[in-house]
Amino acid sequence: MLFHFANNLIVISIMFIGLTLSSNDQKINSHFKTVNYSIVNTKKFISNKTSTSFNHKVIVANNITIADFLKLTSYYFWNESDITNNYYSSSPFLLYNLNFESTEDLKVKDILHSLEKHDLIKSIKQ
Repeated sequence: MLFHFANNLIVISIMFIGLTLSSNDQKINSHFKTVNYSIVNTKKFISNKTSTSFNHKVIVANNITIADFLKLTSYYFWNESDITNNYYSSSPFLLYNLNFESTEDLKVKDILHSLEKHDLIKSIKQ
């Protein structure tokens, strides 16, 4: 029984380390209308710090899941409180670094379109 416990502990430890170590990040730089954005998949499941910065023209969120980003976006754009009810994350456990910049005020529909374009979110109402 002790051998079985040690064997399982080793296997689970190796899997956990493999999930938490970051390999090559996938980066997307693109634009939609007046919005320039970058999305970096950090390929990590666990992070020690999430940082966010929101204003009318720039949104920066680091080490955040898409679901948490949708929640923060719905709080920031208070008139868009149904975002989390209409969209879901296609990769709920991965962490991303998100950066949205616009020459005009950012609009929720542009942010959602950008995320949907790269299959990071999907609409519940299809």
